Amino acid sequence: MISSYDDEISELTWANRIHLRPPQADSDGLIVRFGKGFKLEKTIDGWTIKPLLQRRVSLSASVLKKHGWQFDVLRPFGAWRP
Repeated sequence: MISSYDDEISELTWANRIHLRPPQADSDGLIVRFGKGFKLEKTIDGWTIKPLLQRRVSLSASVLKKHGWQFDVLRPFGAWRP
């Protein structure tokens, strides 16, 4: 994954796996699980490498839509829509 700030690359992130799945029945959005990996980050002192641990994050459908997520892309894979 690549992040940018003011039209410059500010971060490169690599994870050995990314899992997306729907949350419990009463919620909308996605649960995102990242495996271990590394982040190459641009700081004031130059580029640094940081190890990343496994992580789980829940993101609401409204946040995902605000950032341009397109749920229709997942429909051929049997994914639900919020």
